[in-house]
Amino acid sequence: MICVQQSAIAQSPAARGLSLYAELIVRTPFLGFSTYEGTRFALEAEGILPEGMPWPEGFREHSWSQGSLRMEIRRKRPDGIKGPRRDFLDVDWWECRIEPASAPDYSARYIAEKALELQAAIHAQSPAGKAERRRQWDLFVTSMSDDDFQAFKAKIPGLIKPSRGTRQASVRGASA
Repeated sequence: MICVQQSAIAQSPAARGLSLYAELIVRTPFLGFSTYEGTRFALEAEGILPEGMPWPEGFREHSWSQGSLRMEIRRKRPDGIKGPRRDFLDVDWWECRIEPASAPDYSARYIAEKALELQAAIHAQSPAGKAERRRQWDLFVTSMSDDDFQAFKAKIPGLIKPSRGTRQASVRGASA
């Protein structure tokens, strides 16, 4: 049996001092839905699950509606843990996905996303898109030659990588 305490989540510096049995990981990877990840205890303590809800066996899903929301819960392999799925059949790590009941399904969202990408590509090849790209390039070139702006950027730690110089310059420096 794999223990959640062995996961990469538990070993991360951000997890020090946390009890993963009582904490939740909340993600909003796409506008319109969010996921809660954690142990059964943590999900129940959050109050997002209905009383007496049947917990799915293995990797099956259980879904239900609550008001204007559609919810699904499933067992999930903890992030950072590798191995065959069958090794995780009794791991206490769950994902609860919450989205509006009226939200389009995955296929419809995928098609809409691709339609937006196609629209952006068509615009980029249009005269207006080319003019916009040229204007952006001109602004970039202007900013690179602006000494005040470059001095400002140099004050921001980590924004500009330090110059490493060339190998020949370091050899010449050692011989001088």
